[in-house]
Amino acid sequence: MSSPFDVLDQKYPDIRFELYPNDKAKRVYLTGFIVPYTMRGQGVGSSFMNDLTKIADENGWTITLTPSSSYGGNVTRLRSFYKGFGFVDNKGQNRDFSHREDMYRSPQGADALNEEIEKMRSTLLMLEGKSLGAVNGLNEGVSRYRTDINSETMVKRVPFLKTFNNFSDKEKIMFQKVTYTKDVELYVKDSEPLFFKQFNLSSELHYTVVDMGDNRHRFSLSLVHQTWLMPPDVKDREQELTYRVLTMAMQKQMESFNYRFDEVLEQDALTEEQWDQIINKLNESFFKLENYLEDVLPVRLEPHLDENV
Repeated sequence: MSSPFDVLDQKYPDIRFELYPNDKAKRVYLTGFIVPYTMRGQGVGSSFMNDLTKIADENGWTITLTPSSSYGGNVTRLRSFYKGFGFVDNKGQNRDFSHREDMYRSPQGADALNEEIEKMRSTLLMLEGKSLGAVNGLNEGVSRYRTDINSETMVKRVPFLKTFNNFSDKEKIMFQKVTYTKDVELYVKDSEPLFFKQFNLSSELHYTVVDMGDNRHRFSLSLVHQTWLMPPDVKDREQELTYRVLTMAMQKQMESFNYRFDEVLEQDALTEEQWDQIINKLNESFFKLENYLEDVLPVRLEPHLDENV
């Protein structure tokens, strides 16, 4: 399905980015973007963001994102960078309960104002019947986010998470692991090994429960694996194409290991049976990733995946 943001793929073929548009909500989620090393310092990233926000404004879309250090960036600097394009932190008086990302940017302009008013009206209606503090609220005192499982239980049932960084609290479960490996060889079937200057791999697990009112709760869990490879400087056009194809193929393969559970249910917690199915999917995702890495890398990435620690 096409979206107004498709033109960015054509204009910025060298920038790695992922956008997940939601046509019904007129909201697009930006996972982040990477400007090739050789193109940095030339304003390419700012140009991309200017075009992205312009398209969003012209079409009345909200952009959401969560700054992450998955690719080696500094989260504080990323927040400052995004704020320069009109993004705000999703908390306090700016809290938007329609999504769970850390930052967002509402569309700007006359049409955008009407959309914002409509969004606020919907939010107030949804919170009707709750305490006045929650309505004035949209503040830190009342939160509609929580979890129905603790991080310790999650680690016991998904052993791969033992070596991950744990950012969980009462409102969310969040684990993250980033691995940077320099000077690696990737093995491809029926081909000579290819040398890469750097191989970066990140895995992130997010889970939260959102109170939707009327005993309806949204259970949102995602496990996402991402990789970024830095090829050597090559002048041969055919060899450069080989590196680009391999990089794209590996990114696609990583996507196949991802797992998402996103359901709105008339219950306040997942059942044991539902959790059993989710836990099995999470472990299956990690095992598939582990086997894949053993096939394409000369050595196993011990720092990233080691459930036996």
